[in-house]
Amino acid sequence: FPHPGGDVIGERPIDLFVSAFQALGAAFSESDDTYTLSAPSGLSGGEFFFRVVTVTGTEAVMMAATQAKAPVTLKNCALEPEVIATAEYLKLCGARIEGAGTSTIIIYPSALTPPANPYRIIPDRIEAASFLALGALAATELTVTGVEPAHLDSVLNALTYVGVPIRVTKDSITVSAPEKLLPTRLRTHEYPGFATDAHPPFLILLTQAEGESVMIESIFDGRLKYTDELVKMGADIKIV
Repeated sequence: FPHPGGDVIGERPIDLFVSAFQALGAAFSESDDTYTLSAPSGLSGGEFFFRVVTVTGTEAVMMAATQAKAPVTLKNCALEPEVIATAEYLKLCGARIEGAGTSTIIIYPSALTPPANPYRIIPDRIEAASFLALGALAATELTVTGVEPAHLDSVLNALTYVGVPIRVTKDSITVSAPEKLLPTRLRTHEYPGFATDAHPPFLILLTQAEGESVMIESIFDGRLKYTDELVKMGADIKIV
């Protein structure tokens, strides 16, 4: 595979992926911008500890581990709903996976086949958070439907703190812009904490609060670069 690209928001290492596959017996080599992982005789079982919590790393190794020769134990795994959903889909395909949604996941060798019935992809919680932030800024009333409110606890908590009226049903969330937004302090964190991907729309929301708010980004050290453009538009933001 080629060197991965993506947005420039800070360190996004691939060594977590490489180290995990090597721990399961894969060989790794690199040439210029190309990386090669191979396991001609198959992946072995074993144990791997993620030194940094990674959603995609957890998912990728969990998927590959279903085809290992022996059980694989992954530790310090991501807890995100997307990891659970990936595991649930694999289980419908015949995989035996225990612990998805906790920090330790055990995957047993499995023969996979396509599921008998269609699988419904879970709602996009970051997209929902973006719409909720927009509604909290400017809507008389805005309802986001088809959501899983339990996946948005940190977002709903943050909206409550800044004074946004919220109404929650089984699969919808309704917000409206309050007369006054209150300042608050937010810190991004791995799930179930406040998602780093929900940080930008909420920072924009906080530019309209009456008072000084603090946003602490703990995941990506380059995440705040976009605020330079907001300052050009009149926002009062200081990076410290």
